[in-house]
Amino acid sequence: NQYYKGVISEACKILKVTENQLKNLNIQVSTYYNPELQQQLENLILSNNYTNFNSSAKLGCIVLDNNSKSVVAFASNSGLDLLNTYRQPGSVIKPILVYAPSFENGMYSPASFINDEPLNINGYTPENSSKNYLGMIDIKNCIAKSLNIPAVKVLNDIGINYAKNYAKNLGINFEYNDNNLALALGGFTKGTTIKQLCDAYMCFANNGQFCESSFIKNIKKDGTEIYERKLNNKQVVNESTSFLINHCLQYAVSNGTARRMSVSNIPLCAKTGTVGNNSGNTDAYNICYTTQHTLCCWIGANNTTNVLPSTVNGSTYPTIFNTEVLKYLYSNSVPANFTVPTSVSNIGLNIDALKEYKLEQDLTSNNYSYFDNRYLPPITQRTDLDISISVNNFEDSKPIITFDAKRNIIYEIYRQESNAEALLLQEVKYANGNYNYTDNSAQSGIIYEYYVVAKNKNNFKQSNSVKLLSH
Repeated sequence: NQYYKGVISEACKILKVTENQLKNLNIQVSTYYNPELQQQLENLILSNNYTNFNSSAKLGCIVLDNNSKSVVAFASNSGLDLLNTYRQPGSVIKPILVYAPSFENGMYSPASFINDEPLNINGYTPENSSKNYLGMIDIKNCIAKSLNIPAVKVLNDIGINYAKNYAKNLGINFEYNDNNLALALGGFTKGTTIKQLCDAYMCFANNGQFCESSFIKNIKKDGTEIYERKLNNKQVVNESTSFLINHCLQYAVSNGTARRMSVSNIPLCAKTGTVGNNSGNTDAYNICYTTQHTLCCWIGANNTTNVLPSTVNGSTYPTIFNTEVLKYLYSNSVPANFTVPTSVSNIGLNIDALKEYKLEQDLTSNNYSYFDNRYLPPITQRTDLDISISVNNFEDSKPIITFDAKRNIIYEIYRQESNAEALLLQEVKYANGNYNYTDNSAQSGIIYEYYVVAKNKNNFKQSNSVKLLSH
């Protein structure tokens, strides 16, 4: 009983006693236990639908309540004490150790480009799990597709010590020998526990506030309260960084390795991970969270020789299992959406710059990406405001204003009649190439003067003007 083990272990730590001493204390322990949810986890595990492919395959799942920072259900058929069982985390470590710290220091953003290519750094030659490489790709897709090469490159860029110190604030521990780039892919000396991983992801769900989850609310002895839990929330991740990670992990649900979860139809973030050796896979993870709950499902082989089939990876059985738990949790409700903090802006990016794998702000672009306000891309300098127009008045037709439009410039078409104030006829955005505007409101027999004003965020320029007698 994982939940029981967790309560006993936590009570011993709180009261600084052994388990045998605890049994003789005659105390009453109040917990966050949700018996209905616990039963649901156990029923799913006992169904054997998620581990029937291998006699050594075991499953564990922990569910946290994000508001109370508590463990509400915890079940497994492993026979192991999963609170104290350390396994290699695989790719689920990437948001914690690699991408969150790279967003935090502004070296990367979800829109930043990186080259996914064969790599050799001082003899270290990691590979993508597919053995394929995608070339220049943005970080959001790197996370969603769980690519290995970009993760190693980013860790190398931000520095191992910086990344480790960042992850330590989210409850991840390291051994003395954990000082190599394989950490980006979950290559730890000792590893992590599923509760440590779940606590770290709950920090992103809680806008960057970290608090280790707990089983116990309070402890009473002879009717007197001798312990009451107090939340110890620490802002260890900026709200902006948490949102950017959430944004990327929501994309992993809609377009990445966790897309099997999109059937749940709720605001959801998720990351998958797989650990393997030359014989096959040894561990598979799905960690997912809403604004209300954080879940971690682990499926692993009890030994490294009797491994899991290749069909068992983070995006398959653990993802399917957690999806069923979510369906139960939200059968009668929908969790709130993740909100955009004021420290984040949704910025239009220049299309031509993106073709060169560069990021430049463009007021007129409808290709948006989220950025930390501290690290906004520069304003594009690609806006050539020079413009020339022609106006034609074909027989039995209205005046037609023609000019060559550029996608990243806003155009305003004006008409002036005699000494009257110029009239704005049309604002043109996102047009590219030859543009024609027909002045259907023109009256026959009147001389009109037409011109166009080209604008970007900082400047504007007026075209030549053309006078025409309207037919």
